[in-house]
Amino acid sequence: MIFDLIIIGASASGMSAAIYAARAGLNFLVITKDMGGNAIKAGLVENYLGFPSIAGMDLIKTFQEHLEKYTPNVIFKEIESIEQKNTHFLIKAGEQNFEAKTVIIASGADPETLKIPGEKEFFNKGVSYCETCDGPIFAGKDVAIIGGGNSALKAVVALSKIVSYIYLVVIENELQGERVMIEKAKQIKNVKIIYQAKTTDFFGANFLEGLHYQDLNTGAKKEIKISGAFIYIGVKPNTKFISANLDILNEKKEIIVDKSCQTKIPSLFAAGDVVDNQYRQISIAVGEGARAALSAINYLDNVREQ
Repeated sequence: MIFDLIIIGASASGMSAAIYAARAGLNFLVITKDMGGNAIKAGLVENYLGFPSIAGMDLIKTFQEHLEKYTPNVIFKEIESIEQKNTHFLIKAGEQNFEAKTVIIASGADPETLKIPGEKEFFNKGVSYCETCDGPIFAGKDVAIIGGGNSALKAVVALSKIVSYIYLVVIENELQGERVMIEKAKQIKNVKIIYQAKTTDFFGANFLEGLHYQDLNTGAKKEIKISGAFIYIGVKPNTKFISANLDILNEKKEIIVDKSCQTKIPSLFAAGDVVDNQYRQISIAVGEGARAALSAINYLDNVREQ
């Protein structure tokens, strides 16, 4: 069977795309390793329209319930590869092959992790990768932000208005972001920048209570008492299954798309955190999923008319 559309990933953008595909009557399939993608890891979400305050897991559950009313066409498999086959796409997932006229890649991106003791244990118990999602939880408390690039600096600016004090823990000997952002962060009074500091572990009882870091100048091990830690050391787009022959990735392995969520290949689309976006938010991903689906529908309609 050749599907009209295959959606790779059931992230917020993938589920949004699927609802539009179902309403358009497409013969389509969703292939995903899980439901919700990175959005399900968000703690408290307070910036999604219609939900003043909701856990990321609960928000994704409502998305899934909405999706299930429209389509049961979801297969839980890890995507191994996607390649062009004449005018169609061949997708390998597990031991099965699937063929489609159009594809929307909504496989998301995962935050880079420190891979240190306590990071997994205190996730959503003080450790976070999203200040927009979880920042208000730490109002009036002391937190650490780990990283020295633009994402970390933007988090510093945003959180400085909410929390009591911020320790910006930077492994390099200088900040790496845009000059404007660096100067802005340096001028904030409730921020202390700790350079050449390698975070070694998080500690606490039931919730995060602090972190240890190694001073790379002296080798000394030091401690910071905090209630929250926000990690910004980069993200990994989930694009390892994409054949190099498709030539749709930038140097960061993100998918390059235009304003219609279309790649350089007319029948291949992408949406959400996997594309070269400046902002990674659930609401943006949902909107892009809708846009990608509408673009795919329009492409199919044009092909049928020819």
